[in-house]
Amino acid sequence: MKDSFVNKVEYGIDHTSTSLLFRAKLEDQEAWAKIVSLYSPVIYRWCRSFGLSGDESQGVGQDVFIALLRKLPEFEKRKEQASFRSWLKKITKNKCLDFLRLKHEEAEAMGGTNAQEFMQQIATYEKEKEEDPTLRQIEKVILYRQAMGILEAEFSDRDWTIFVRVVVEGRDPLHVAEELETSVNNVYVVKSRVLRCLREEFADLIGD
Repeated sequence: MKDSFVNKVEYGIDHTSTSLLFRAKLEDQEAWAKIVSLYSPVIYRWCRSFGLSGDESQGVGQDVFIALLRKLPEFEKRKEQASFRSWLKKITKNKCLDFLRLKHEEAEAMGGTNAQEFMQQIATYEKEKEEDPTLRQIEKVILYRQAMGILEAEFSDRDWTIFVRVVVEGRDPLHVAEELETSVNNVYVVKSRVLRCLREEFADLIGD
């Protein structure tokens, strides 16, 4: 997905009560399911970066979502200090460290681990590092792809085709209108409607 698409979606973001984050705090199950679908690939990616295996990452990911459900009210109080993505990344980091410590303790009990090597590994992971802007952008692209996959089911095939061709592929609205035998005005209306949906539902969850 092109960076220009991400910029188009984020331009003019309006945080409203229709956001998934707001609805999840009200225990809206559909909103919660969308958040899980949105962030599962990114959380898995974070867990793997800590050296966890695929199965371990899946398990820790479940722990992250359990913690997230419990901590959502806390984010409301802290949202001026950090974005949702960076806040969730910190939760994931802590869960990964908890998992690694437990894994070490179990291995140590069986006499099969190097304590010094393990402590060096933990120290490296616990050290706060400046986030790589390139990785952050990759994560945002992944999140917007997930968001689009979630949102696609809410629009007709025709409207979704219009949106993809104009916004994602960057094609001329006039040519798209001719190809799909609709008016240019309708193309712009559809484009605005889908972008508004993306902003209202996902802005709080994806933006920096």
